[in-house]
Order: sequence, then C-alpha cells, then structure tokens
Amino acid sequence: MKRIMTVMLAVIYITTGTISVMAGEPENNDAQKKESVSDSVKVQTSENTDEDRPKENSWRYSNGELIPQEDDATSNARAVTNAWKKVNGQFVNSLGKPIPGAKKKGMDISEYQGTINWDTVKNRSDIDFVIIRCSYGSGYKDRKWEYNVKECERLGIPYGVYIYSTATTVSAVEKETENVKKMLEGHQPTYPVYFDMEENSVLNLGSSTIGKLANTFCSKISGAGYKVGIYASLYWWNSILTDRVFKNESWSKWVAQYSASCQYQSKYDMWQCTSSGKVNGVSTNVDINFWMSDEPVINQDADRVMVSDENIITYTSHMQSYGWQEPVNNGYQTGKPGYGKRLEAFKINVGGGYGDLGVRYQACIQDEGWKPLAETGQLAGTEGKSKYIQAVKISLTGSQAENYDIYYRVYSQNFGWLGWTSNG
Repeated sequence: MKRIMTVMLAVIYITTGTISVMAGEPENNDAQKKESVSDSVKVQTSENTDEDRPKENSWRYSNGELIPQEDDATSNARAVTNAWKKVNGQFVNSLGKPIPGAKKKGMDISEYQGTINWDTVKNRSDIDFVIIRCSYGSGYKDRKWEYNVKECERLGIPYGVYIYSTATTVSAVEKETENVKKMLEGHQPTYPVYFDMEENSVLNLGSSTIGKLANTFCSKISGAGYKVGIYASLYWWNSILTDRVFKNESWSKWVAQYSASCQYQSKYDMWQCTSSGKVNGVSTNVDINFWMSDEPVINQDADRVMVSDENIITYTSHMQSYGWQEPVNNGYQTGKPGYGKRLEAFKINVGGGYGDLGVRYQACIQDEGWKPLAETGQLAGTEGKSKYIQAVKISLTGSQAENYDIYYRVYSQNFGWLGWTSNG
C-alpha cells in the first residue's frame, strides 16, 4: 500500500494564494466553490454618517444608544481587579474564581469602539481572538468593518464576523445574507460568521418564523464555505429560540449573560460575559468573550491534514507583502488564504532517511506561462517581479517514488480551496 504526502498552497491567482501539499490521506471531497453574488445586490461602500446610522433597539440598545448593563464586574462589591484575566494559567471571572472550560479570551467590536490601535491589541493585551461586526441589517455597513478586518489580517489576529440582523421576513434575511457574503469576499475568518438575534422587532414573530430566518442565513453562509453561528442572550436562547432548527449542532452557539458564570444548560462555544471590559488599544468599554469549546477553532479545515509522517516533506511559499513564509511540514498549508495576496514562488524539500526519494514541481506564471521544472529545494515561480502563480504541478522522483503518492490542492481567490489532485 502506498504512503501519501499532501501539499496545500494558498495560490492567489489560481486566482489567490495558498498551497497545501499533503503527505497523508486527503479527504475525497472537492472543496465547495463559493456561491457568486447577484449583481443586483449592493453593499453600501461609502463612509456612513451619523445620520445614516440605524437605531438598534434590543436588550442592549435603545434607539441606537448602548444601555448601561450591570454585571458582576460593575455592580458586585466583591468584583476583583483581575476580573476576566488569566491568573495562574486559568481565566478568572469577576469574583476572581476560575472559569471552567474557558480556552481563549476574545472581544467583539464595531464602530462603537472607534478607531482601535490594533498593534497595541496585538502586542500589549491578552486578547486571543476578535469577532468583528460587518453590518447592521441589509443596507448599513459598519463604518469600521474594513479597517478592523484589514488590521486583524495584517497582524495575524484570529477573527470571526457578526451581522446585527433586523430581518423579520425571509426575503429580508436573504438580502442581509447576500450582503454579508459580498463583504466576506477575499477574507478568511478563522472563527464563525454569527447571526446576531436580539432586535426587539423579531421578538413577537413566533418560534417557527424566527427559526426560518436563522435557517435561511445559516444555510446560505455555510453553503458559501463558512462556519456559522447564532448570537443571543440567555433569555433568548431559553425562551425565544425554541424552534428545532436551533438544535443544529453544526451551528456555533454564542451566549450573552453578564454574570460571574454562564447558566446556559446546553452546549455552547462562546460566552459573552461583560460589556464593560477594558482592553489595551481600545479607548472604550468593550464586550469580553470566552471561547469554551473543546473543538478546534473553525474555518481552518485547510490548515492541516492528519498524516502518518509529518517529516517526509517540508515546503514554504513567497507571498506578496510578506516574503518567504516559515517552512511547514507535511499536511500543513503554506501561504495567506483570504488575504488577497499573490503567491509568487514556492519550494519543496524531502526529509532525510527516504532513500533517493525526490520531488519535482512546476509553476505557471502570469504573462510567462509554464516555467522549467524545479527539483527538490529549488525555487518555482519568481521573486521581485510582482507576478502571481496561476497553476502548479507536483510529482515524485527516484526509485522510492512508487511507494508514495503526493496530493496537493490550491486556494483560489474566486473559489476558495479547490479539489485535491495528485502525482503531477
């Protein structure tokens, strides 16, 4: 039985950039192509003004103004100075007690946080991830969406996305969904895309209608290749979101309860514990969240393929604006998928102890076509020409080649991860 290698390349212009080479059995399913967005769908792209800004009304907002929330961190006389921080390797709550199951600390942000100093967040805070608001309803783009998402991508801060939904009909949520898909183009969130359900106008629609709204959003966003989830308060989860669709275990649950602990009894991934958090780099109060799930952070299905031998090959990629990336081992991806950066060159090496096993690979370059074959450790592609790789071929050489298969796939700017191919 042959042994298998895998390579995953983020290729910007097979149409955008990452190669994934794998030496391990890949899944047999082709990567889903992301749905195209109708030309009739428009997202507001000009800078919104205060007059444009809609007026949220929910348990958190009154006519667009945040309602001060009393939680243990602000109302309890016993609240401690290290509330929501890591102490002796464990995150603690507002009373200084460990939070069972808390894996990572994050914050969710929107234009209400103003212009965030993301370098400070990255280098001088304890934030592990961020959930960014992209829009309110179907026609209002968060004024800080583009700035926030680009800064997180520039600094390598893991992020997810949420939309504050105002939809009360299926047709309205379809418009919201198409707008979100359009805003996500060229981006690769590593946390879920959440449907924020809190608007008062939804409260009296009935559980079945509310379920249809959520299902419409989640089905279309997951169909576009993203992990999805629902945000709601503890009260909403217990009393409003009662339709059976909310039992869908593939949907991430994000529960808001401003307390020393979360009392939600079903499985959930994320807990929003306070709205009065303080984070270096953010000038306002900010919502603090904890990632509670034992499952790995999502939307990274292409980051790694489980293989029996990680050392048989290593590879690296040269990316626009980033240069050469650190080498990765068999089964991991190299590149910057979703960042809109060109893959310009790559190299593949075979580890020691495999006889005369070698690897041969070739790149098709913008305006230049197929370049000569490169052998183990040599450069395929170009440096300093600002040209993107359009296609690749990879195969094995040597007398040991018959004992192995090499699988590889690429990340396309327009289509996401494409299907696996093998041996040239």
